[in-house]
Amino acid sequence: MKKVPFWSKGMSVLASLVLMVSVFSVKTACFMFFHQPKVPDKLRQKRVTL
Repeated sequence: MKKVPFWSKGMSVLASLVLMVSVFSVKTACFMFFHQPKVPDKLRQKRVTL
């Protein structure tokens, strides 16, 4: 069994970190995209009722 070089361990850790960040940012972007249009509607409804 060969010894795993330090840089390959670091690269795998870095790759997993980047993957987690990208998935999180995609989820956040979807959340913002789907929840943002609802806010102006509520504001408009409040203005209409006032």
